Amino acid sequence: MELDPRGERSDQRGAPVAPPSGPHPGFGSGTRLWLVRHAEVEASARSRAYGSDDVALAPEGLARSDELAQSLARLRPARLLSSPLQRALYLAQQTARALGQPALIEAGLREVDRGRWQALEVAELHRRHPEEVAAFHADPWTFRGHGGESDSDVAARAWPLLEREARAHPGAALVFVCHYNVIRCLCSVALGLPPPRSFALRLDKARALLLEDRPAGFKLVALNLHDPGAFTARDEHLGAVR
Repeated sequence: MELDPRGERSDQRGAPVAPPSGPHPGFGSGTRLWLVRHAEVEASARSRAYGSDDVALAPEGLARSDELAQSLARLRPARLLSSPLQRALYLAQQTARALGQPALIEAGLREVDRGRWQALEVAELHRRHPEEVAAFHADPWTFRGHGGESDSDVAARAWPLLEREARAHPGAALVFVCHYNVIRCLCSVALGLPPPRSFALRLDKARALLLEDRPAGFKLVALNLHDPGAFTARDEHLGAVR
C-alpha cells in the first residue's frame, strides 16, 4: 500500500486483553481521545459484511470526509492516528493536510477480520450461518467460529495503541480515525461494557465520540458528534449527543 507523504507506519500488537469486568482505571493522563468512524462506503459494499476488506468511499463519503477533516483539525490534536484502510485513511490524510502534521498509519486500527463471513451479503450470512451469528452476538469477546477475529483479538492490537498514546501525551487531544468495531472494542475495555451489550453503542458513519482519561478512570464525554471541532465545555455539561 502506498502511504500518504505525510504518513508514517507503526505496527504494534499487545498481549491478550481480558474481557471487561468493570471500567478501566485509566492511566491518569488527562488525555482527550477522539475516536472517529469513517464516512459512507461505496453502494456495492453497504449490504455486505465487508469487515477488513479495503472498500472505497462513496462520492458522498469523500465529500463528508473533506468536511469532517476541517472539523477535526480545529481540535489541534497532538497526534493523528489512522487505520490503513482507504475509507479511514482518506479522512486522516485530509485532516493531516489541514493540520500541517503527519498521520501515523497503524495496522492495529484496521477493521475486524470476518473470516469466511467476509463480503457475504448480510441477509445471506444470517440465512447460511444463523447458529454462528447467534453465538457471535452471545459472546463476541471470544467467538472465532467464522475463522476470523474475536473482539479480544481486536482489543489486543488496538488497546496498546490507545495506552501508548495516552501515556505519551498527557493532557493532549488525540484523534484515532478507524472503524465501528474497533471503536466498540476500545470502548468496551475503557468503560467496562459487557461484550454482548457493546453493540448498543451508537456511532454513525463520519461521527466522533470523546473519551477522557480522568483520575477516576475513563469517561464517555460525548457521543455521535457530527462536528467535533465545535464541541465546547457547555456541550459537555449538557451531555452532548448530536
